Amino acid sequence: MAKDSDYSSLQVPTLNVDGSNWLYYKARVKWAVGSKGLTGHLSGLVPKPEDPAHGKDSSWKPTTAKQKLVSEYPEKMKYWSKHDGYIK
Repeated sequence: MAKDSDYSSLQVPTLNVDGSNWLYYKARVKWAVGSKGLTGHLSGLVPKPEDPAHGKDSSWKPTTAKQKLVSEYPEKMKYWSKHDGYIK
């Protein structure tokens, strides 16, 4: 797992208002994100975890397999949110 200090170098140039440096900017964004192993968040290949209890009413009794997913969800969401936030 990457440390917070590993993401301090995710710096890219400012995109000019007129977009004249778009190609350079885009390449630097891809390079910076890729160098930290977060390309999947930028491309959408790392989807946001789905809450297995979403849409279920209070009478829902998860199976053993579903209960495992329910208990793992908060940590998975925390991990995903942290990494997704680095590229915003």
